[in-house]
Amino acid sequence: MSLHHTPSLDDSQRTVPLHSLVDQLSEAIHTATAYHLITEKEKMQLQDLYYLLDRFPYRRNGQAGDRMAEPEQDHASVLVVSPNGQGHYTTINDALRKASPNARILVQPGLYQETLVLEQSVEIVGDGPVQEIILENSSATCLRMQTDKAVVRGLTIRNQAGTPWEKSFAVDIPYGQLILEDCDITSELRTCIAIHGPMSNPIIRRCRIHHGKEGGIFVYEQGAGIIEDCDICHNELSGVAIKQGGNPFLRRCRIHSGEASGIYVYEQGAGIIDDCDIYDNALSGIAIKQGGSPLLRRCRIHDGEASGVFVYEYGAGIIDGCEIFGNALSGVAIKQRGNPVIRRCRINRNAFQAIRVYNDGSGTIEDNDLTANRQGAWYIETSCFVKCSRNTE
Repeated sequence: MSLHHTPSLDDSQRTVPLHSLVDQLSEAIHTATAYHLITEKEKMQLQDLYYLLDRFPYRRNGQAGDRMAEPEQDHASVLVVSPNGQGHYTTINDALRKASPNARILVQPGLYQETLVLEQSVEIVGDGPVQEIILENSSATCLRMQTDKAVVRGLTIRNQAGTPWEKSFAVDIPYGQLILEDCDITSELRTCIAIHGPMSNPIIRRCRIHHGKEGGIFVYEQGAGIIEDCDICHNELSGVAIKQGGNPFLRRCRIHSGEASGIYVYEQGAGIIDDCDIYDNALSGIAIKQGGSPLLRRCRIHDGEASGVFVYEYGAGIIDGCEIFGNALSGVAIKQRGNPVIRRCRINRNAFQAIRVYNDGSGTIEDNDLTANRQGAWYIETSCFVKCSRNTE
């Protein structure tokens, strides 16, 4: 595969919805990686093309500039929900029961104490300020996806603590492509969003995901999907947890101010984490163990209360082109047969060493800037095997 020549596009040629091609390319890379259809070198080349395309200016309504606006969908019907009786229905479930396929349901401000189960293609859109349109439940999941495609946009979704034995997710996605946009999601019961099962492939955009009792987002049992431009913060456990073949694509997210690790990848979890800002977490910015093997690229991992990256108990993964700085312990810590690849990173201004390898840890450390750490560039115990090359100390 050769990507050395990329044709140039002048502005007059950028009239197609190029953002659709970019999104399709990112999903293709993600899927090909998950099923081992391409080599590591081919994946890196495709990602380089993705980064290049993602920076082109697109056309919006024929004008150069931001991304092209997507066309309006042809909805079979528009239903209005208002708790004060000023719409067609007073509950969202009443509207769902009457909705035809591809209907749009406009939800006006109010408190809706119900569980929504999406069983056909439908679009549910908040018709007002997000903070004033509240879907709430204290005894069950607020929103469950059980169809191929659906859209939910502009709602506050919150699971409140009810009976002590209830342990529900705020949003549960075991199947299909739920497009979840511009929502504010909290959970006093479990994780805010659960993505699980090989048929789950949501797109989660511009959501604030916070104050989850068991974390922000949990991806497991081969769950996948794209999570982009989200603010994931103030969760009691990890901001994002990935295990059991979970393989999401996170990009441009802020993952911060959590009471555990920012991202926790374990039990053969994977995923691509691209251009995310991960900071101010109580444990490591990234923790990887038990066969976890994510790809992190162009992330900023900083100002955490432990190590920036912690790889242990047979964890692996690739950390590429990241900035790791200002952490309370080492920039990267590796132990107990952890074996990551750390390359092209800037690992600076951490309180301990840039790289700390101990207790049978190993790894490949190459082409990194390891300067300006309080205790120097390295701490490597004699029992550890580390391949080091072309690092600046």
